[in-house]
Amino acid sequence: YVYVAAGAVTALIMYGNLYLGDRISFTRLLALNLGLGIAASLLLPFALRSGQPPWLIFAFPVWSECLMVLLPSVLWSTAGYLFTVRQGKRLFGLVSSGLPLGFIVSGLLTSWLVGVIGSPNLLLLAAVSLGASLLLALGILRSFPIDQGNTTPLGGSEAGTSEPLWKNTYVLLILGMLAAWTVAFFIVDNVFYNQVGVRFPDQSEMAAFLGTYSTARGILMLIAGLLLTGPFLGRFGVRFGTLALPAALAVGITPLVLVGSIAGLIPWLFWPAFATKLLNYAFDAVDRASVNILYQPLPPALRARVPTFAEGVVQPIMTAAAGVLLVVLTRTMGFSIVHLGFVLLIVIVVWIAVALAIGRQYSGILMQALVRR
Repeated sequence: YVYVAAGAVTALIMYGNLYLGDRISFTRLLALNLGLGIAASLLLPFALRSGQPPWLIFAFPVWSECLMVLLPSVLWSTAGYLFTVRQGKRLFGLVSSGLPLGFIVSGLLTSWLVGVIGSPNLLLLAAVSLGASLLLALGILRSFPIDQGNTTPLGGSEAGTSEPLWKNTYVLLILGMLAAWTVAFFIVDNVFYNQVGVRFPDQSEMAAFLGTYSTARGILMLIAGLLLTGPFLGRFGVRFGTLALPAALAVGITPLVLVGSIAGLIPWLFWPAFATKLLNYAFDAVDRASVNILYQPLPPALRARVPTFAEGVVQPIMTAAAGVLLVVLTRTMGFSIVHLGFVLLIVIVVWIAVALAIGRQYSGILMQALVRR
């Protein structure tokens, strides 16, 4: 239910971004989004102190999921305006390393901070952090100004802006790849946490493992963002970059499917499930950078609209759809993790087919962009 509600709320917020993006400058829209996050982070602690109404239990995870879409959208929209395709190949991995670094620092400090200031006040620190992000973003845009005009002129005078997104094949392929990524992520997540529950039935042991896993995940993502993404894209290009994550997931899940089909649900299946989850995070930086580079050759108006629509509307809808799909497969149809592994392989095949189609179109779109400039 949280995924469904978060998908609906996030889609509504991001639809508002699409509407306002046609009418106000990029800087104002950025400030509005971060200001919304600051306001919510300030109001929720006060709601906690007012008697802890039942709706808050539901509101916290929903708002957390919304922020996980809203904040990266702000980041990558800004990066998309500031960097060229060549710069993106070198720098997007470095930019993406801020997320795992935040995971590591917050994970190490949270337990100590809870003891010092209490759990509700952590949200006040989140508001301070978002305020710092707003000041940094405004400073960057002041130092490196971009076109502050409307990203999509109301008269549709810029080439490509009057065409609906669903009539642009290149854009539809990007949306399809993002949809496949979302479904695959939640299948991998379901398989992994199923095996964690089987291997660590004791709550204390599970909590200890998840704490270690969270730190290791952050370190792995940081290393991948700093050391893997730039060299990989510089050597192999965006075409292979879009194939790296689905190929890695296929390598991870295939042993689980093969062994599980022959030997059944044995304890050893934890290890390929664990490996697949780590591969997901290790190559996610390459995939994220590749997708953001795919946006770069689009006309400026579409370069603003497509990421917002993709990650703010399509991804939340697919998150809700993936949740419904998993409920149907596991609870109604009784699928085991081995069956889910087969479903994941089908999703990966579709994902790779879409990525190959994008690769064939990317060169032509890039050449058109170079001619426009």
